[in-house]
Amino acid sequence: MISISDNNADYTAAQIIRKQGICIVPTDTVYAFACALSDKKAIEKMAQLKGVRLDNARFSIVCNDLSHLATFTKPISTPYYRALKRHTPGMFTFLLEASSLVPKLFTSRRTTIGLRVPDHDFLQRVLTQLGEPLVVSSVHCKENAEEYPLESIDLEDDWSNDVAEIFFEDTSKMLLSTVVDFSGLNPVVVRQGAGEWNP
Repeated sequence: MISISDNNADYTAAQIIRKQGICIVPTDTVYAFACALSDKKAIEKMAQLKGVRLDNARFSIVCNDLSHLATFTKPISTPYYRALKRHTPGMFTFLLEASSLVPKLFTSRRTTIGLRVPDHDFLQRVLTQLGEPLVVSSVHCKENAEEYPLESIDLEDDWSNDVAEIFFEDTSKMLLSTVVDFSGLNPVVVRQGAGEWNP
């Protein structure tokens, strides 16, 4: 277990993710499993950790900013793009129509993809060090998938044997992202979380 306050923790996280697969990292919401977008084996293992088939997994892609938007999504309107800009970085997951690349990444027929631009300094620095987006999914408690671990000791007890490393922060958060669906005619909040949506 490594504290994100340790020297070069972001560099260490990026190196471990690049070489060994899945880490647990703090975000601006709950803790998340994270792996490199290019690491297909790690994505498959993440599905196993979540107890779902890869083609049914609903993982999100985490980016530094919206510069990767065209890679993973179909073209969006100017009003939609402006709405995304207003709410990033932030505690949101945006569901967008997926580009043709997404089904290849996740071996599925997914028509939408969750995109996050987190407001979390450590995670932003890990993304910069890694040089590519992350695939993430919320970390749940092993005995109850509806609950989320708050303390580093709980993360260690549940997941230390299943991931390459756990990075923790001193301040625990029990916050879920607000999920906004952009795949229809108008944005729709499908889960109200910590992010305040202002259309």
